[in-house]
Amino acid sequence: MIRLRDLVEDKGVLLLIGNPRWLLKILVDKWSREKKVIIFGKLIISPQHPKNVIIHSDIPSSTTDIYPTVIEGYFDRKDIEKERILTFISNNYRKAPVIIYEEKYYFKRAFKSKLCHYLSYIAAYKRETVNFDKIEIFKLENCKIINRSIYIRRL
Repeated sequence: MIRLRDLVEDKGVLLLIGNPRWLLKILVDKWSREKKVIIFGKLIISPQHPKNVIIHSDIPSSTTDIYPTVIEGYFDRKDIEKERILTFISNNYRKAPVIIYEEKYYFKRAFKSKLCHYLSYIAAYKRETVNFDKIEIFKLENCKIINRSIYIRRL
């Protein structure tokens, strides 16, 4: 069983799909208490510790500063930008956690992209019509699902 705590503690790449802003906020708040967090893209949450959150619009191919990183909107970017992101991830994913945040539900697309080779976890969020939220967490190795957990949150 995969715990939500595993997402915070592990290094690697986590793909958040389906617009789970509350989960992104939990992760950013946890990391920003202890160290800086870098967000590439727009700020879609209001963090508890905004002094420790650095916002960039451009993704460098390499960096000397290794911090937990949030990349917003990977699948909607141009191919050149995607390659830059993949270079950044390949250089840094073993050193610090990287979150790729998507507002849309791109589950199948994630497995067809080059990003799949770097993914450690996918957290797929769905708001159901009967007043509950469902989040499925998949642990991946070499683009294959090795473990799956489902969490339900009542509204």
